[in-house]
Amino acid sequence: MTDNLQFLHANLSDNNQFEDFWMLLNEYANDIMGGGATLPIEKKEQLRIQLPEIKDSYILIAYIDGQPAGLANCFTGYSTFNAAPLLNIHDFVVQANFRNKGIAFAMLKQIEEYAREKNTANLLWKYLKAIKEQYIYISPLVLPPMSLILLWVKPFFLIRNYIEHL
Repeated sequence: MTDNLQFLHANLSDNNQFEDFWMLLNEYANDIMGGGATLPIEKKEQLRIQLPEIKDSYILIAYIDGQPAGLANCFTGYSTFNAAPLLNIHDFVVQANFRNKGIAFAMLKQIEEYAREKNTANLLWKYLKAIKEQYIYISPLVLPPMSLILLWVKPFFLIRNYIEHL
């Protein structure tokens, strides 16, 4: 892990932060984990307008020495079993040249801190795992042959009634 790692809860109304977001999102989209194709340019303007309007979103950008290195797009949902909000990690990427430095783990710790501050019941992360290639796909944009959709859930509290029935 690098000592110069910083995190920003992005304000996508800020043009510089939005451009960092867009660059990282496209890096993800172009990678095999994101489907291997650049996002259409019209999506950029739609996201510029729509994302800042989404309540309870958490866009985390990781920077190393001031350079954008990682992105996590998280959105609040609701757990009916817990009668409480949950936080869903929708997109998650670390730029290729910054991988294997502990950035992803540090980002997940930041996301967990945020989720706990917001008193969410769970932290959810849906991803794909291709069995043959042993790649982990973070978003279900492409389902390669022999893939499984996996759901990682980190509960922050257990459901009392469920425990009583065990």
